[in-house]
Amino acid sequence: MRNIRVATTKRSVRCSDDRAARKLRHALVGLPDSLAMAGLIVVRRRVSLERSSTNNEVAGFKFATVGVLYAVLAFVVIVV
Repeated sequence: MRNIRVATTKRSVRCSDDRAARKLRHALVGLPDSLAMAGLIVVRRRVSLERSSTNNEVAGFKFATVGVLYAVLAFVVIVV
């Protein structure tokens, strides 16, 4: 946010383009969030609990492997 100083009153006045920038930021953050939440609701309604629990078990092993690789890489980068 840019502030403009008024010489006579010495108080800050916001520019009108700040309002447009704020609306753009809200749109850029709000739209993807809304789409992600809608996608989650659609998937939860269409995929059975048994199928999603199987995928969760597989995803757990994958996340554990990536976590170990990341920890080793971070250790190598910090030590070396």
